[in-house]
Amino acid sequence: MSADRGTEKSPPVKLKPWAKLKGSITVAGKPLANQKMSVQPLTHFPAFDNSIHSYSRITTNAAGEFQIAKVGPHPVSLMFTIQSKTDKSKRTRINIPFELAPGESRDAEFNFDYAIDSPGIDPGITKHLQLDRSSCGFRKIDNWQNLLPAEFKAANKPLGGLAETIKLLESKEDWKTMFLLSNITESTTGEVQKDGSISAHISGPGKWQVSTRYSGVPGSSDADISVCDAIDHQQVFEIKDGVHRLEPLDVKFTAPAKIGESVPDFKIETEAATVSSEEIKGKVVLLDFWNDSSKHVGSSNQAIAKLKSAVQVDDPLAILSLNCFPGSAKLQREIPTELSHYSKSISLDREAYRDLCPKFGAWNVPLAVVIDQKGKLRFSGTHSEAVEIVRELLHDSN
Repeated sequence: MSADRGTEKSPPVKLKPWAKLKGSITVAGKPLANQKMSVQPLTHFPAFDNSIHSYSRITTNAAGEFQIAKVGPHPVSLMFTIQSKTDKSKRTRINIPFELAPGESRDAEFNFDYAIDSPGIDPGITKHLQLDRSSCGFRKIDNWQNLLPAEFKAANKPLGGLAETIKLLESKEDWKTMFLLSNITESTTGEVQKDGSISAHISGPGKWQVSTRYSGVPGSSDADISVCDAIDHQQVFEIKDGVHRLEPLDVKFTAPAKIGESVPDFKIETEAATVSSEEIKGKVVLLDFWNDSSKHVGSSNQAIAKLKSAVQVDDPLAILSLNCFPGSAKLQREIPTELSHYSKSISLDREAYRDLCPKFGAWNVPLAVVIDQKGKLRFSGTHSEAVEIVRELLHDSN
């Protein structure tokens, strides 16, 4: 080490002064009293990667007022979650992004007093939905494209809308950019009512995207894992001052096949395997929708194993074992050697199960579906019941 290294002067560190924020919040015209909130940085902006970031937790007073003494001079998000007044199991999450200049002291009033709701949706659709587990959210999108990171814009062609961009981020598993996009725009969650209508309190007029996820009714009493929504709907509304009633949601929904109906054509294409409804025509088909995190993997393995005693050589049988949304669980679908000639195991990627599962109402798994030799849907439910139907159909074919 050089003897005079200790005398070298380091460049001075220049820290930007903290900003201050104080204000009040009302929701539905009432002060948000004794509400816990957090202020956190939106750190994925490259220009701020070398800044000191702030994270604060605060609680409003009885008048809904708050004060934050130290706010970093960079993009931040004020977030809080409030319990629904009508349904204690539901929460409303509100996100307010803003940016203060170094040393700035700002007074702000955040008023989420603008009540918005929509008409209900077709009862023929709602009977397929689990509305108490469905959700909706409003996001202000007047300037969302300008808020995307520069490196994301450079690597991807401009997309038509926020929904398409979100889907791209999901497919690339770019969770950091998705987090950023979810929080740099003002947003609030809402509630889904018993008739499928939605309601929320927002901060006022503007261009808003409504995202609604409707959960499907489980097709089996064993179903304990949700793999996809029955409806994943996005729609943009220009909300004007004085207009609190949205146009009807333009929901697209195709009901799954009913017992006794011909099943819809399908084709499964993954990197590992390809199979279509055309290939299994004229056979008794067991569609085995499952997930390796389900607590019913063991019992469904045992049910499938019972087919060993019912199968004869060259029986017209096809077993498609479809692992939907495979995870890191160690549970495996165990197909007995005696049935390997009739079975094909496929791990469905996100695109494949989102396309296939709704055709059979397999929004929640495990679910066993039986198709007869005429291509008619004969059963949809638990694996133990499905295996008995398969045994009967094979017996009749012999």
